[in-house]
Amino acid sequence: MMSSRYRALCRYARKVTLSPSDIEEQDIEDMRDANFSDREIVDANGIIAYYNYANRVASGLGVGVAQDSRMGRVASRYSIDAGRYRDLWGPLLRPLSLRLFDFLPLAQAGRVLDLGSGVGLLLEDLDRAATLSATVAVDCSVGMLELVPRGHQRAAMDAHKLGVAAESFDVAVLAFMLFHSADAGSCLREVRRVLKPGGSVGVVTWGKDLIATVDEIVADELDVHGALRVSALGSYDIHDTPDKLAELLGAAGFTAVRSWAEGCDYWSDLHGFADARMSVGQFRIRLGTLTGQPRSLCIDAIHRRLSEAGARRPAICSDIVLGVGASPVSRGLHRRPAQSSPHLTAPIG
Repeated sequence: MMSSRYRALCRYARKVTLSPSDIEEQDIEDMRDANFSDREIVDANGIIAYYNYANRVASGLGVGVAQDSRMGRVASRYSIDAGRYRDLWGPLLRPLSLRLFDFLPLAQAGRVLDLGSGVGLLLEDLDRAATLSATVAVDCSVGMLELVPRGHQRAAMDAHKLGVAAESFDVAVLAFMLFHSADAGSCLREVRRVLKPGGSVGVVTWGKDLIATVDEIVADELDVHGALRVSALGSYDIHDTPDKLAELLGAAGFTAVRSWAEGCDYWSDLHGFADARMSVGQFRIRLGTLTGQPRSLCIDAIHRRLSEAGARRPAICSDIVLGVGASPVSRGLHRRPAQSSPHLTAPIG
């Protein structure tokens, strides 16, 4: 059944696309009632991109992603920012994710699932580590998957309702994606379903002690200068310690669970990193609500505070949390069929 958010989006986007002069106040109120932010409503390009994405999902590239407000926002923002995301976060997230590889039986794997693959940062590394394997990149964001390196299998799917048969993969990798899930437990149970008995899952995510120098300053100055607030796309506190992640994996039915924390200090040019952060995601949207002098004053204040911080602080100082587990050899009553019919799981490209 189509959600009210999706119906509001369809009506509004049709007018934005065909005849902006036909937009009425009620259309805007419907969008607000459907939890679109003011900036998202006035951002015609964003609305059109999200509308096109939703229609592609409905045409068979995914499994109901656009009808879930949280995953729809994730898919939309990451599709719009895909190239900038790759350039900004790739140099940080790829080496952090590679720390997980030593704890997974990749060399013996026949089929690997890279869930939340994004632009495919790990695919070439997985090819080298799992030489006998075919790796499948899955993400809810079509725009991200369009940047996956050529030659790799890719499909747009909802991580909570993967359109693949049970016991299809030997290893599943979830790198910096679980915090986007609206229900991390459901996501992990679905991963367990598609893993073969004895298969392995590996998770890496942000830890509890995240100190993001640039993000703190940017967010603070956006508040001071009156930028509109937008909803965050991540929930970190449910798995930001080894104990929490281990509990989630165990509750999802995984055995031989192990979890631990490691440190991460990311040193980068603070000014360049700030400019990049303001070009993607919620900071891009928030900065876009400022124009003229308020916008200039905000950017100047950000860079002034970064200059005061100098080289004394890293751009990001955090723990990362890693966890591994095994799919039970005996499934018993846990076994379920695939969540969707084959026509909903067509690969992209």
